[in-house]
This record gives sequence, C-alpha cells and structure tokens, in this order.
Amino acid sequence: MDFMIAKKHFFRHVATSNLTGEQLRVLMCLLSREADGVIGMWQKEIAEMLGIAEPNVSRSIKALMQADILLDKVTPGNKDIPIFKLNPVFEKKQIEETNAQYEKVHGQPFKPTW
Repeated sequence: MDFMIAKKHFFRHVATSNLTGEQLRVLMCLLSREADGVIGMWQKEIAEMLGIAEPNVSRSIKALMQADILLDKVTPGNKDIPIFKLNPVFEKKQIEETNAQYEKVHGQPFKPTW
C-alpha cells in the first residue's frame, strides 16, 4: 500500500473511529515501522516503547483490527516477528478518487501507460 497516497482516507477513518488515547499511541508506534502497508513489530517491543502493559497492547491491536485499520490477518514474519497489515481499502479509495478527478478534468477514464 502506498501509505502517502492513502493517508487522507486513512487519517479521516482513524479520526472518526473513536479510538482511545492508548490505542492511538499503539497505532502511531506501529506506523513508525510501516513500509508499504506492512508492519513487523513485537507486542513486547511496543509495550516497552510506550511504557504500557503487554495485555493493553494486545487489546489495542484488537481494537485497531475491529476499527478496520489493521487487517485481521497477522502472520509470522522473519524470525517469527508478527506482521500486521494496514487495510488496503484506504489506498483503493484514494485511487478511485484520483481516477474520478482525472476523468472529470480529461473527459475520459485514466489508463495507466505502464
């Protein structure tokens, strides 16, 4: 996911998700490791970084999944580091919006040339 392209829709969704301060802190911690919509980070590492208990991190991650910010699928990565994925729906929304703007300006749908 190109996070920079999708950021408007992503942050709008986060802002309207009624997350607690602790859940937002966990999200920001996870985003500090985000690369192409993928995040690899131990819950213990998040807990130590934020100075909160691991069960609170676990609950926050579950809340982020329920808010459709993180995908429900958590897979083991390199050295069994949990891999979280940002929901790609935000990128899809941004692409649709950009394509609609292109069509409005140019009178025809956008067609990639690559």
